[in-house]
Amino acid sequence: VVAPEAAALAFGDEWRESGQWFRLLVPWFVASLSFGPIAQVWLLLGRQRDALAWHAVVLGASVAALAVGARTMEPAGAILLFAGVGAVARLFVIEVTFRAAGAKAGASLNVLARELVRAVPFVLLVWGVRAVQENVWATAGAAVVAIGAHLALIVRRRGRA
Repeated sequence: VVAPEAAALAFGDEWRESGQWFRLLVPWFVASLSFGPIAQVWLLLGRQRDALAWHAVVLGASVAALAVGARTMEPAGAILLFAGVGAVARLFVIEVTFRAAGAKAGASLNVLARELVRAVPFVLLVWGVRAVQENVWATAGAAVVAIGAHLALIVRRRGRA
């Protein structure tokens, strides 16, 4: 959401466009951050061949998406296709890994949904901060909602423990 502004602030205004490219790659980055540690389960299970095969599937899907996108789309579309296919491939392998470890079908999606819900307050806070350019009260309201939602999640989680 704030990648172009953050890039411009950190590196200068000429880097603003790189922040826009980064924004397109966010789904890929999020899935990649989860994929690395979870992929180690294959090694713990002694199934290195399976790990290699699934990594090859992810690599092949990502390279194919980038190649197709580069030939048939504008750069932004190609990057978005790469990010989407890469994210979906990684999420698929994460689900297969959960099942190989003995989890029920859809367990990885439940974990993902729970973590996305936890991210909502922070997204609201970022959107609220962006609104400061237009309206200070909107920013204050968004910050209050985000902090309240985050505190509610913390209280709810502690109540389960």
